[in-house]
Amino acid sequence: MADAPNPYFEQHRSFAKAQAHLVAKRLPKHVSMDDILAFAERGLWEASERFDPKRHNSFVTFAYYRIRGAIYDEVRRLSLVPRSALKAIAQLAAQDDYLENSVPAPRPGDPPAEQARQLSETIRGLGAVFLASQVRDDDGEERIDAVDENDP
Repeated sequence: MADAPNPYFEQHRSFAKAQAHLVAKRLPKHVSMDDILAFAERGLWEASERFDPKRHNSFVTFAYYRIRGAIYDEVRRLSLVPRSALKAIAQLAAQDDYLENSVPAPRPGDPPAEQARQLSETIRGLGAVFLASQVRDDDGEERIDAVDENDP
């Protein structure tokens, strides 16, 4: 025997489609719009199954988070790159930006001593960035023990 049609699902399919189009603007171009729409409908279905009008004020508000979450969860699941690697890539990009913006490039007309000083500052900055990147592992645990100079 077939289940009765779900009124929340049928009434709000256009809302799920609209949310899919909004989320698609923030996703990489290689993610298929058909897939995004399917993920949105899955989120809408889950919302329509779990919605309790006695506990929640508005189905649209409840469904909004379920739809968007379902899209992001499925896109993340399809990704070939683990989240820890994406986090590491983002940290490296931030470090590159920092170095590009904080250390001036040597100018060809500067005397060799000035160029050497600038190079020294750049190397010092790179060393600091490297050390900062080595303090914690992927799980957030500290890898380096701090030395207390006051401890005999």
